[in-house]
Amino acid sequence: MTAQILQEAMSQAVRGHRNDSMSTLAPLCERAHELEPEAAIELGDTLHRIGIYAEAIRVYELVAVKHPISVAVASRLFDAANKCADHKRAYHWGMTSLCVDPGNVNTLNNLGIAAMNMCDRIQARAWLQRALAITPNSPSVLNNCALTDRALGAYESAVRRMMQAKEDVTSDNMIKDMA
Repeated sequence: MTAQILQEAMSQAVRGHRNDSMSTLAPLCERAHELEPEAAIELGDTLHRIGIYAEAIRVYELVAVKHPISVAVASRLFDAANKCADHKRAYHWGMTSLCVDPGNVNTLNNLGIAAMNMCDRIQARAWLQRALAITPNSPSVLNNCALTDRALGAYESAVRRMMQAKEDVTSDNMIKDMA
């Protein structure tokens, strides 16, 4: 039943009927605290895809409070909070995710992004350097390092990292995104 409601809401949103989609999801959101973790995460994911970030955060946090946090749920919380421009909350969930998996490159990259969004360029560089130590050729980490270097006035390093990221990318779409 829950899956059908989520599918209908997503279908409405895709057709441009966001208000109908929100109305369809409202009963599920009201009883989100009663849902099994998997169903609650699916509800949060649907809200997130539709762009209802604040409610997605609320649902994900319900799951996080009731069940052991996973890197996946913490990453979802980070992304939704970041899209709401709630950078302190994003940073919190990034740190929580890091406690679960200290070597997760995506989490380290996300913490770098959150630190940059909070104008803490030095801390951003530190998180991104940790990510690079694990995955030295990650295009997204190199790109974020380049942005951090540029913000810190290290222009030569920024250009070098951007060029390295471009060389390591095989997808034209990634190159366009980085540009």
